[in-house]
Amino acid sequence: LDLSNNNLSGNMPPCFGNITNLEDLDLSSNKLQGPLPRSLVKCVNLSTLVLSDNEFSDIFPHWLEAPQLYYLDLQSNKFHGRINLTAFGLSFPTLEDLLLSNNNFTGLWPTNAFSNTSLDIIDLSNNKFGGPIPLPSPVTYHYSIASNNITGKIPSLICNATKLEIIDLSNNSLTGTLPRCLTNFSTNLLVLNLQMNHLEGTIPRSLSLGSSLTTLDLSQNHFEGTLPRSFVKCKHLEVLDLSDNQIEDTFPRWLGTLPELKVLILRSNNLKNLLDIPKEAHLFPKLHILDLSNNNFSGPLPTNLIMNLKGMMHGENGQDKSLYMTLYLGRKPYENSVMVMMKGLEIELVRIFTFLIIIDLSCNSFQGKIPEVIGNLRSLVGLNLSHNHLTGSIPPTLGNLTELGWLDLSSTSL
Repeated sequence: LDLSNNNLSGNMPPCFGNITNLEDLDLSSNKLQGPLPRSLVKCVNLSTLVLSDNEFSDIFPHWLEAPQLYYLDLQSNKFHGRINLTAFGLSFPTLEDLLLSNNNFTGLWPTNAFSNTSLDIIDLSNNKFGGPIPLPSPVTYHYSIASNNITGKIPSLICNATKLEIIDLSNNSLTGTLPRCLTNFSTNLLVLNLQMNHLEGTIPRSLSLGSSLTTLDLSQNHFEGTLPRSFVKCKHLEVLDLSDNQIEDTFPRWLGTLPELKVLILRSNNLKNLLDIPKEAHLFPKLHILDLSNNNFSGPLPTNLIMNLKGMMHGENGQDKSLYMTLYLGRKPYENSVMVMMKGLEIELVRIFTFLIIIDLSCNSFQGKIPEVIGNLRSLVGLNLSHNHLTGSIPPTLGNLTELGWLDLSSTSL
């Protein structure tokens, strides 16, 4: 029974429990509210239950007796309270996909809560869970506990889950260093997002995480040291965000050999010296977003680098016809997100538009004139060169930038 994507409102009627042979029920994307009818306990043949994007307000439905249920989606509702783990295990012995994001669940999961399960998707993000990391099942491929109150270190036992393709531990209160095994435990890993925690130490030299990695986000932590040259092995890397750390290095032009790199954000670190590359280097061919703001770069603005940015020139965005940088994987897509300075405000884009072309070199010590070749980057939507020691006049070629949504040249000597 599929009633999804309608304008149904009010409570879910108890008569649903009379459809005792019901196997698949999808009521997602409506305006349903209130508690779930306890008569659903009679639907013992349920294999999928999809209630996402409504306004249901209830405790976790561990009172359901659905021994064949393998897909449970309660995302984006008002479910609340603690989850009775004993009843959870007894009620759903064959569960494979557990999607609980964007609710108000509380309490903590024991470290081994999922160890003996067959869960291949675990999404607990955007709740109020606390305590240490609940380890994924050995068969889990999509694992997200983002935006909770999870504390403690990342345990090396997480590396036993060798099927993991997506790990999202962002926006918690995790501490300590990265476990060494995290660098090489899975050849399938596509996404590692550890953003906004209290992690420290150096980024391990061996952090190339196999060749499959497409997204690496270590931003808003306390990482220090230099950038690992092993990143050049990540030939499928599209998003690299190391902003708001304490990395000390020069500009990593060697990252320009990565053929798929679209987003490079190194904002707010201790990167220094000149920022340029050889003239015929053919680097950064697909770059869409380059944010090097709030570092210690000096010298002239990088003319040769700008001439290499083919992905920012008109009509050269390749075959990318999709609207967002979304990773479609199994039954649960992953959205890349990024923080950008837009018109003087720091904005979190929870999804990255593929047409968003940005250069931010603000708050450095660049000097000299704005190079005329910037006018070749006809797809630019945002350009921020503010808070530098720029001189001369604004080049007329900036008039070529007809897609420009914001231009910031403030606090310079132009």
